[in-house]
Amino acid sequence: MILVDYFVDDDDDRRHGDRIIDDPLYEGSSISYKEMLVILNAFALRHKLTKEASADLIHVAQCLVPSEHRDCIPPSYYKLISSLNVDVECAVKHYYCQKCGDPVDNVNTACNECEFINTRDELEDRDSYFYQLDLKQVLKFALETPKNAEDLMKNIEKREQPNNDTLCDVVDGAAYKALGKRLQHLRFKEPYFQTMFLSGLRGFDLSCQLNSDGVKIFKSGIKELWPVFISLNEMSHKLRRQNILLVALWFGKKPKFTTYLRFLIEQCNELQESGLSWNYKNTVVHSRFRFPIFTADSMGRPSVQGFKQHNGYYGCPWCKAAGKRDKVSIYFGITSSIVKTYLQFAPNVHLYPRKCLKAKKRTDEEVREAVLLLDDVRSGDLKRDYTEGILFASPMLMMANFDMIKGFPLDYMHCVLLGVVRQITTLLWTSTRKDSFFVGIKGTEIPKVLLEKKGYSLLSCFM
Repeated sequence: MILVDYFVDDDDDRRHGDRIIDDPLYEGSSISYKEMLVILNAFALRHKLTKEASADLIHVAQCLVPSEHRDCIPPSYYKLISSLNVDVECAVKHYYCQKCGDPVDNVNTACNECEFINTRDELEDRDSYFYQLDLKQVLKFALETPKNAEDLMKNIEKREQPNNDTLCDVVDGAAYKALGKRLQHLRFKEPYFQTMFLSGLRGFDLSCQLNSDGVKIFKSGIKELWPVFISLNEMSHKLRRQNILLVALWFGKKPKFTTYLRFLIEQCNELQESGLSWNYKNTVVHSRFRFPIFTADSMGRPSVQGFKQHNGYYGCPWCKAAGKRDKVSIYFGITSSIVKTYLQFAPNVHLYPRKCLKAKKRTDEEVREAVLLLDDVRSGDLKRDYTEGILFASPMLMMANFDMIKGFPLDYMHCVLLGVVRQITTLLWTSTRKDSFFVGIKGTEIPKVLLEKKGYSLLSCFM
């Protein structure tokens, strides 16, 4: 998307017959015209092809199809890109300070936060920038796709009908049904803490969930890729999985989310207040949007939520349990040699004993009140743990109609599958006769029982 201008050639033949992008490449082809465009473009970007190499790639593709169908391949790389309907103006580059990470509104001037002078050349050389896409354009493109629009209208109609207690997807959950029904909320003097409340999801209003996670690009090095995706809750599960939309992209060290999410949240708030008009069967439809969910794993969520990591005191994002540092073997009576070997590298861990189940639950209002006291904690006027695990003001505080506790769902993969399930499985399979949970020869029967169990394929874990 960002490299489109690099491949434009004024001498290219830009005249090519229009095609329906979802049609087969030619009669009997196993891929569509759209898939062919994406494959060729991905290959050129992946291997950083020059203009000449890209043109040669087009010629190779033309040689691989039957001669009577060679006109189905774009005659130039420029035409290939234009057929993809890539809008370069949709992505905006934002710079951030090399020293403190705050947004840089004007390059070659002193940073507003740390007064460090950032030049454009230095920011470019050190990759101190990220890309923000136009959220309205991204959503409008997805909404006006005929297949998506039909599915959305079908599900919106279902939403208006009385439903039962059957849980099949996000829209069946109690939190979804309660969107917009709260009438009271603490309002603070600071404008970025004020939260507006709409009258709920009505008519063609839609809701979205945001997601972000880091991906290592290189085996060595500290730079990562941090995309932000968005999806529509009202889409059917299968179609929603096919329409996970990229709205922001960060490359470098772990992002400072107060900088990274700033412009995205501004766009989200505008969509909540003003909405978006889009076309459905030659009819203009107006939808307002809600953004009640931000999903992230256990490592990325604290950086967005503004809390301590899960292995620190008051690290639980849902309750105020402090936990304690101790040896795992004290609580579980571990004697297995395999687990003991693991404990040599991490003998002390942060634990939440059973009594923590009685700890007081966190609330959105208390989080917003605690954030206002952070300056007093940093100055020493209040104790270090007075805010009970809250470290800084999360950028999501600026998101209208967002609950700082319920808006961050459980990380099912790390907490359950790679957490409790793996821990119990490891203990069972490495147990000895000295352990109270020794299973012995019956351990071979467990996999057989598990393989016989069948779950509901449509049941979603995001309720």
